Amino acid sequence: MPAVERALLINPRQSDAARETSSKCLSETARIMGRDAATPPLGLLTVAALLPAEWSITVVDENVRPITDAEWDAADIVMVSGYSDQIEGQGRVLVEARRRGKLSVAGGGWASFAPEQVSAAGADFVVVDEAETGLPLLFEALARGAKGGIIKAEKSADVSKSPAPRFDLLDMSRYVIATMQFSRGCPYRCEFCDIIEKGIGGRVARAKTPAQFLAELDALRLSGWRGTVFIADDNFIGDRRRVRELLPEVAGWMRKHDYPFTLTTEASINLARDEEMTRMMVEAGITKIFVGIESVDEQALRITRKPHNLYLPTDEACRRLAQAGIEVHAALILGFDGETKGAGDRLLEMLRAAPVTNSDLNLLWALPQAALWKRLEKEGRLLVGPDMQSPPGRMNFRPLRPMDEIIGEAMVFYRDAFERAHLLDRCHRQHLELAKARNRRQARPSWGDWRSFAHIAWRYGVLQSCRWRFWAAVADLAPRGLGVLWSFLRVLAHAETHVVLKHVAMPIWQTALTDLDDSMRRPFQPAVAAAE
Repeated sequence: MPAVERALLINPRQSDAARETSSKCLSETARIMGRDAATPPLGLLTVAALLPAEWSITVVDENVRPITDAEWDAADIVMVSGYSDQIEGQGRVLVEARRRGKLSVAGGGWASFAPEQVSAAGADFVVVDEAETGLPLLFEALARGAKGGIIKAEKSADVSKSPAPRFDLLDMSRYVIATMQFSRGCPYRCEFCDIIEKGIGGRVARAKTPAQFLAELDALRLSGWRGTVFIADDNFIGDRRRVRELLPEVAGWMRKHDYPFTLTTEASINLARDEEMTRMMVEAGITKIFVGIESVDEQALRITRKPHNLYLPTDEACRRLAQAGIEVHAALILGFDGETKGAGDRLLEMLRAAPVTNSDLNLLWALPQAALWKRLEKEGRLLVGPDMQSPPGRMNFRPLRPMDEIIGEAMVFYRDAFERAHLLDRCHRQHLELAKARNRRQARPSWGDWRSFAHIAWRYGVLQSCRWRFWAAVADLAPRGLGVLWSFLRVLAHAETHVVLKHVAMPIWQTALTDLDDSMRRPFQPAVAAAE
């Protein structure tokens, strides 16, 4: 292997468009908390832990600060990660690495999806899929004297052997939410999802051991982090047997350390049917889940292969979770085959009935590795190639409904769902249900939380016309416990990102509506499309 002693690991800056229009960036929430970015680059911190112990390692997240010339000069090897919203930043880093004569390695989501494109952008080596299996092959290639290439392992990683991420290499105080991972993979076959088709994740849920996960909790606590921690699993309850083994251990750890974290994760809505699991999750400090509700149209859910969302009415499922102590953050989608006119209004009605404050609404987007993409390609409905380039504010395929109808419903949804008075009412209603839960514990507010609480009190309690309803809600919730009140203010702080995004998304969608041609304003007709 070439003499490598110093590695520079880089998380490229997200595009300005992503920071302005993507809720996952939490841009406004980060601003009012005095933070720089939503989450640290967990994959890159895991890569750092997998590198040889004798290497000197520097990690730079460009969403937090720029790379210094001294860091560039010191590096023997540059390793860069990134997703699709970091393509521009990743390319810039690779060009700079080549200009400075540095050996470069690219990995992560975008490199795994488009390795040839990333290689053409300037990467010497591209590692596809999981670092645990790819890095040993990279080291072998370097030892042979290889100058470059695309590296892909033939098997998935055994995550029970993954090391704890190197949280110590970043200033964790610069982030809104810390991230960890317990498992990868999902047992479901949702048509629009590409997880089961990729090496990262996959069809089989693979989990770490409880001792391993507790060691990562220790590492995160020792880094100085206090506050919200997202367990970034594809579906936390994908392997329930292993989760049941984990949760009592996490509960004991949280009690021992006086609940330094508020744990959140991602799980399917059928969790609501498992009372024992929800009780165990709350006792372990998991008090919020990101849930793929997607649609309330039964036929749409069946076509997209998500029948497990139909076991309970959506509002009832969310109510059960709330009363158990779990806050639901809903993922919603418009544009499925099988949905009918008024689907956006039905989603709004669901929000009015269910104890849910925050929700992410997106237009359906076909991902090249997903089953949906393959079906639409056969039906002649795709509007883009695998590079996924498409005008903003529209879908990348021909929906069965007129696209202008779908975009119009999305605009009405955003206008109403993220109006502050409606947010306030939903958040109050949600916390009346959450207040019924026993043993719901969350981390005490951090300095960033207190700062965001002050912003919320000013915006809702002084500036908005709903100010009296805000103070009435505060007065109603405060006697139910400080934890309930803190949670109420935290949820509103996170909702501020959606309030700001509403004002950004509306003109984008309006432009998309104006630019649609006549064929997009009619229902899709397969026979007509074939003739064209």
